Amino acid sequence: MTNMRRLLVFEDEPYNYVNDLFHMHLHDQLDELGVDIDQAINVRDFERKVTTVKRDVLVLDIMALAPEGFCWTLTGSEVPDALVGVELLHRCRVGLYGSHYKGIPIYMRTARGEADVRSYCREAGASDCFDPGADDMKLIEKIKDMFAVSTTV
Repeated sequence: MTNMRRLLVFEDEPYNYVNDLFHMHLHDQLDELGVDIDQAINVRDFERKVTTVKRDVLVLDIMALAPEGFCWTLTGSEVPDALVGVELLHRCRVGLYGSHYKGIPIYMRTARGEADVRSYCREAGASDCFDPGADDMKLIEKIKDMFAVSTTV
């Protein structure tokens, strides 16, 4: 029996056409590999899910609403408040949700193409950045390849 592989997608606007297609394609490509795909729809949901079950891969939407009382830990950059996904990435990489998240693949989805936004992601430790819609199949193939290799080892 193979170990369950777990993927968590953080998307605070999960119910739009682009995100619906993304999730449909994720399931089409990863269900056959036995990947458990879960979704977090807000920051508190994300924090609860990453601290209760270890995930093998995270996909984070860069733009999200910060909940009331949200305390930023990311320093050294002028990261705009709307880029909550970058803050969550940073928290994973420094081990605030457990040391497990320091080294797993964490991919960012952002429709913002500005170089500084992608720079924030790289500085915080993103494995890669993808444009929703345009790059979703590249992201899914990358995740699929990683899980396919891990199930044959």
